[in-house]
Amino acid sequence: MPSTMKWFSVLGLSIYSEVPLPARLQAVPFNNYADIVIVMDPFLKNGMDPGKFYSSWSPSIATLCVPDTGVLRMMGGVRMIVSPFAGADEDRLQQLILKDGMNAIVEQRGFSVEEHKERETVMAYGRLV
Repeated sequence: MPSTMKWFSVLGLSIYSEVPLPARLQAVPFNNYADIVIVMDPFLKNGMDPGKFYSSWSPSIATLCVPDTGVLRMMGGVRMIVSPFAGADEDRLQQLILKDGMNAIVEQRGFSVEEHKERETVMAYGRLV
C-alpha cells in the first residue's frame, strides 16, 4: 500500500490518512485540521498471532487484531495506527478501519456511532444538540 497522506471524511469527521480509503470518502481539507489521523506502523503487529482474534479496550486505547487482516490501535479518539498482516486484502482492511476502527474512535470521543450520526444530521440543519 502506498504511504501517501490523503484527506477523507467519515461521520462528519475529517481524516488525514496514510492508509488508502475508498475514493468516495475523499474530501477537501478544512483549515488543514484533522479530527483523526490514520498512520501505518509495520511493527505494531509484531508479537501478534495472525491467525487469532484479539481485542483490548480502555477509554483511551483500544487494540484489535483480526486474523489474516491486521492490527488496529485507536488512541484517544484522535489517532488510529494500522498494521496489516502480509497478504492482507486491502478491501477487508478498509472495512475493518471504517467499521470497527471508527466505532472505537467515536466511542472514545464520547458518542456511540448512532448518537454521532444523529448529532451530525442536526448540526447539518444549523441546530446544536
